[in-house]
Amino acid sequence: VTITGGKAIYTWTGLASQIYKVKAVYSGSANYNNATSTELSFDTNKQNQAALNIGSIGTKTYGDGTFTLSATGGSGSGAVTFESSDPTIVSISGTTATIHKAGTVTITATKATDSTYNEATASVSLTVGKKTLTVKADDKLNVVKGAAIPELTYTVTGLVSSDTFTSPTISTTATDTNTVGEYDITISGGTLANADSYAVT
Repeated sequence: VTITGGKAIYTWTGLASQIYKVKAVYSGSANYNNATSTELSFDTNKQNQAALNIGSIGTKTYGDGTFTLSATGGSGSGAVTFESSDPTIVSISGTTATIHKAGTVTITATKATDSTYNEATASVSLTVGKKTLTVKADDKLNVVKGAAIPELTYTVTGLVSSDTFTSPTISTTATDTNTVGEYDITISGGTLANADSYAVT
């Protein structure tokens, strides 16, 4: 190693990840005695990142729109990616999450390794709640005594997107309209798309 201006400089390349100990030894010259520096240590192992945290997601219900994921913390220049434990419940593209049905998933953020830091991860559990679906028989008012029993119909409130509720059984305690009074209309059965994602009332 050549000494220039009282300094000796040496560059190592391709070092394995470990702790190294190094000291400088000067072999002397006609004008100077031998000399040995203090031994120093340096660590080429990658370091652990600071804690990585996923931003608050809040409460989610089947039928809610897409939402954006975020993460804070970590260390270094590694990119952050997100993953869902069950894409059939919540799928993720980039930082955009899409709800597909009710259920519970684990969302994991990963900040990639770089030249200095190891990979870091953080996870949160997210439960997508069921959507409230209301099925109500339509009132049949002002029915004339002696007339035919009107067609029984119903109204559904709370269906998501293209989901459907079809073919329920509708019945009434009235057998004809000859006796004045109020009669119950009852709905039962029916076929509900994505039934596991609804709480029916």
